[in-house]
Amino acid sequence: HHSFTTGSKNVSVHGYWLRDSNGCPTEADVTVYLQATACGASSCVWTNVAVTSERTTPGSGSGNRINARVGCSSEATVGYRALTDVDLPWIVDPNGQTESDHVNRQCVPA
Repeated sequence: HHSFTTGSKNVSVHGYWLRDSNGCPTEADVTVYLQATACGASSCVWTNVAVTSERTTPGSGSGNRINARVGCSSEATVGYRALTDVDLPWIVDPNGQTESDHVNRQCVPA
């Protein structure tokens, strides 16, 4: 799950994980990447502007969410997305990350 907020001259996103019905495991290493578009003369690429990684228990409550945040240097429109990677300790789990919807915010990353 991803959720974007904008306020106090920053953009932040949070991610979390949910355990399946079998109850295992009880913890996971969750990394949240906040990315912004960086455009050159001929193309745009996604660039990490904030990365946070923590071991957490499952759930969507405030104590389980991992947040990534970046301050704004100005108020021009920039595209953002979030990627969340969940790694289960001591368990082989699929590679890959969950990608959020792309959003535009009035915030140039500081």
